[in-house]
This record gives sequence, structure tokens and C-alpha cells, in this order.
Amino acid sequence: KLRNPEVVYALLHRQELFEPFAQHPRFAELVLNIKNVLAYFNRSMDAAGMDAAQWTTERVTEVITAAAAKFRAESHVRVFQELRFTYEEETSPEEFFVPY
Repeated sequence: KLRNPEVVYALLHRQELFEPFAQHPRFAELVLNIKNVLAYFNRSMDAAGMDAAQWTTERVTEVITAAAAKFRAESHVRVFQELRFTYEEETSPEEFFVPY
């Protein structure tokens, strides 16, 4: 169940913000996933078949909520392997935690 359709609404509204990151080597795969999800919701909006004048915030939210109920991530999103991180301990880590 989608708990916050307003987030999807905002992402659809400002989806062009992801374009600069699409060519960045570190973010390209993540942006592709975001674009795939947004494409799914864009198709759902197109399928609603409404004229521009008929769209209201409430109607967009309804379409997003209905589309989210049918959304299957495995069909639209590439799953990445679990990320592994390594940490290097500083020579004097206790200095990091000294209050100012």
C-alpha cells in the first residue's frame, strides 16, 4: 500500500531533476531505476485518458494510488547486490567524540 502518494506526485512533477545524474557513473543505474518507476506512473496517467483541464491534485493522487496498488517492483526495478562498506579507523578516534 502506498502511504505517501504525494512523494510520487512530486517526483513526477519534477522528474527532469534526475537528468543531470543519469550520465554520472556513480548514479546512472540508480537514476535508471527511478526513471523506470516514473515511466510506469506516467503511463498510468496517460491511460487515465483525461484532458489537461480535467486534472486536479486530487485526481492525480487517485491515479497514483490506484497504479501503486498494481505496481510490481520486480518488473520495473533492477535489484542491486547488497552494498559493502569498509571503514578506516583514525589514529586517534577518541578525538572525534570530544565535545566542543
